[in-house]
Amino acid sequence: MTFETMTIIGILIMIFCCQLTVSKPAISSIFNSSITMLVDRHKDFEYLCRGERILGNIHLTAFESRGGSHKVTLYACERPAVTREYLVWECGQMTSKDQKPVCEPSSDQLLLYTAGGVRSPFHLPPDVAFDVGDGTKYQYLVLQVHIQDDDSATVSTDEPGVTYQYQLSPPKYQAGLMVLMSAGEVPPNAKVPVDENVLDIVCDPVSMPRNKTVYAFAYGVHSHSRGIWISGFRMRGLVNEEWTLIGSRNPQEEEEGRFRHIPTLAIHPQDFLISRCQYDNPTNDVILSGVGADHEMCYFYIMHYSERDGQTAPSSDEFKGFCIDFESIKINDLTSFLGEIPEWVQKQSLLRPHSEPKLITP
Repeated sequence: MTFETMTIIGILIMIFCCQLTVSKPAISSIFNSSITMLVDRHKDFEYLCRGERILGNIHLTAFESRGGSHKVTLYACERPAVTREYLVWECGQMTSKDQKPVCEPSSDQLLLYTAGGVRSPFHLPPDVAFDVGDGTKYQYLVLQVHIQDDDSATVSTDEPGVTYQYQLSPPKYQAGLMVLMSAGEVPPNAKVPVDENVLDIVCDPVSMPRNKTVYAFAYGVHSHSRGIWISGFRMRGLVNEEWTLIGSRNPQEEEEGRFRHIPTLAIHPQDFLISRCQYDNPTNDVILSGVGADHEMCYFYIMHYSERDGQTAPSSDEFKGFCIDFESIKINDLTSFLGEIPEWVQKQSLLRPHSEPKLITP
């Protein structure tokens, strides 16, 4: 064997060995990215949005808020209201006809995550992820930021936004989020005692249709400064009613808006979802629902997962993730429909933050 032949064989062996030791990252690897927004904190904005197109198909597994905004929310949109990337637009259409929405009205949207101003890391359970990008209806991530004029004195200096983790391989379960919200009014304590000053949300299977059983694994709450306690329940059956607590907490805690894990709870298509927000309004004015500092909010979030059924995400026709109560109905007025409200439910939904006992069970 000549020297030249031996040299060529040696080179080929080296190339082959390198090919064995250098490989592409596994598609189950976890990657990190973020979406942020540069804002003027010394102005009183209502809602601001910015969108980014999703490259490829990704599966979101964890989130963390960053910056010091009053509230950050991450949406997935089929088409955002503004498709030009990096352009910030006012997206408080729910309170002003002059402002744009988050997503284009005719497109599908999915609320992925929401948190208050404190950094709030949140990881989905193993084998659970939100599916976005190619092959799904959701082609854009849209960051929504709500900043009030008094935030600039207390918040951090980095840009508000959301950092998220994702993987490229689809996990066994797909995640979703249901939102119960009220558009009611909060009267002053002089007219309605604190123990009766509540906004109730009753979501029946018609107002929040579901085509399959989902499994709740976390919940979150949100109000403005007058909210003192928010509770959520699952009610099953209209003959022998079975009430189950999803979660209760004080929305004024440091972790305002942050999701909390709960033991897995099945929610069937025919189950009712009910939420109550309690308020303390010492002023002489009725407080309206809205996004401004002088308004109130009543939000109860249910994060859940479900089995995959051949599609990466449920369509808006098959699964509606929002339930809005515009009529300010009280659950106590619906006993002919819901049955007698258990005493433990009444007590659990009217706890005071300064004396929070352990959760009441039936």
